[in-house]
Amino acid sequence: MTLCLYFDDTSCLTCDATVIAHVPLGAGTAIILDQTLFHPQGGGQPADKGFISWDGERAALTHIRLEGETILHEMRASDPVPPIGTPITCHVDGPWRSLCARTHTAAHLMAHVVESLAPGARPVRAHAFPGEAYVTFEGDMSAFDQARFEGALDGATTQNLAIEAFTDGGVRHVKIGDFPPTPCGGTHVSRTGDIGKVRLTRVKLKQDRMSLFFEVT
Repeated sequence: MTLCLYFDDTSCLTCDATVIAHVPLGAGTAIILDQTLFHPQGGGQPADKGFISWDGERAALTHIRLEGETILHEMRASDPVPPIGTPITCHVDGPWRSLCARTHTAAHLMAHVVESLAPGARPVRAHAFPGEAYVTFEGDMSAFDQARFEGALDGATTQNLAIEAFTDGGVRHVKIGDFPPTPCGGTHVSRTGDIGKVRLTRVKLKQDRMSLFFEVT
């Protein structure tokens, strides 16, 4: 099993690793590493981007995904593939990692703020892909007021609340300030002030569901 270093420090962008297996993928190949900083797509969050380097070679990763409990680092068919046992260096795309972590954390914070203002609402889905991010709620939304929500959300970011991750019973949780912890396997910033400005772009209502579309700037 690959050691997931991205859980330890979201700001860390390079690490050493060793290739432990190859997986054929159509015309291309995926490699499996003993440890990785590349977050795979999943849990409503897109995969990291970046490249690997070794022995003077360099190859971009086209996708990182989970297959069962295995993290596959996919490579182009035209690129060289490091042999099994080769020490490599992982290089994560910093701006993309930061944007994804900020967007993912914003989704958590939005869910907490909505629940605090409209106790009858509960989050049922979060999609933290930059450019198309939203959080969906269901239940009683009658107490939801957009102006109050935006003011409370701005307040929570400017308070610069601490964000911590911990494991309980084998499940990773993320806790923002005094809000209750939430199970999550994504990447997050360390304080709400690092999210930046969260801008609500659209509110979609459908039967007993409400989706809040947003972006971070």
